[in-house]
Amino acid sequence: MDPDFILCWRDADDGNNTRVYYNITSDQWNCAEHYGTCESCPRLQGDPDIAGVGVITAFMVSVSVTALLAIVFPILSPALPRPSTTHRSDNDVWLENILSRPIIRRLGKRRAKRWAMICYNLVFNLGDQQLTTAIALLVATLKKVHIDQTLSIYHLKLVTNLVRVGASAFAYVVICWRIKHDAKPDPHKGPPRLDLSMGLRIFLMLTLAVLLLYTGQIAAKADGVDLNCPASCAQRLPFDGGAAKDWRVKHSSLFATTDIQDEKSMGFGQIVALFLLLQPIIQVIDSISGMLPS
Repeated sequence: MDPDFILCWRDADDGNNTRVYYNITSDQWNCAEHYGTCESCPRLQGDPDIAGVGVITAFMVSVSVTALLAIVFPILSPALPRPSTTHRSDNDVWLENILSRPIIRRLGKRRAKRWAMICYNLVFNLGDQQLTTAIALLVATLKKVHIDQTLSIYHLKLVTNLVRVGASAFAYVVICWRIKHDAKPDPHKGPPRLDLSMGLRIFLMLTLAVLLLYTGQIAAKADGVDLNCPASCAQRLPFDGGAAKDWRVKHSSLFATTDIQDEKSMGFGQIVALFLLLQPIIQVIDSISGMLPS
C-alpha cells in the first residue's frame, strides 16, 4: 500500500457488525472523523521553527549560560557593599569564607565587584530573553493546536519540555535580584521594592505559568498516544489517572526514533533564534569596555 495512504474503517449498516475498510490520504485525515478508526495517524511532519536544531541549540545554550552566571554572581556578590545589619546564616558565612573570599582576594575587590555586576546584568538579559521566547513559543504552539490543528503530539511535548527549562532558568533572575538588593548600602530604605520593570517581569512570569499549565494539561491527555497524531486530537481524550510513569515515557519526545529530516534545515525561525545569542555577547563586550581605563 502507498505510504501516503492510511487504512481506515467504518461499521457497515447491515446489523452484523461488519467493518468496511477504505483508504484516505493524509490531507483527508481529521481528528473528528478518523481518530480511533484508522490504523495510524498521518506521517509526522517536520516543524523546524519550533523543534529545529537551531531553536533547541539556542534555548539550551542560553539556559546553560544563565545557570553558570547565576552561580558565579553569588560567589562574587560579597564584593558588593552591604549594610552590617544584613542577616546571614551560618552556611552563608561558611561558604563565603571558604569560596568567595579567596576568589575575591585573588581578583581584587574592585575587579570582583565589576565582574559581579556584569554577571548580574547578563543573568537579567538572558532571563528576559528566555521569558519572552518561552511565551512566544507557547502562543505559537497554541495557535497551531487550536486554529491550524497541524501540531503533532511530538512537537507539543518537546515545546512543553523546552518551556519548562526556560521557566526554571528565569528563577535565577529572582534569586540574583534578591541577593543584589540585600547588598544595599543604606539600611534605612527598608526592604527591596519592586520597580516597574520587575513588576512587568512578574506579570510575564505569571502569564507564562498559566500558558504552561494549559499546554501541559493537553500534553498530559496525550500520554500514550502515537506521537504522529495531531495534538488537537488529545483535547477530546479524558485524563488517564494512575501511578507515575517512567521518566523515559513522560519525556518520550526526547527518545523518538522517527527521522524528521525537515527539522535539520536552517529556516527563518532557527536562524533568528541563533542570532539572538549575539545579544548577550554584545552586552559583555560593552560592559568590559566600560571597565577599561580611558
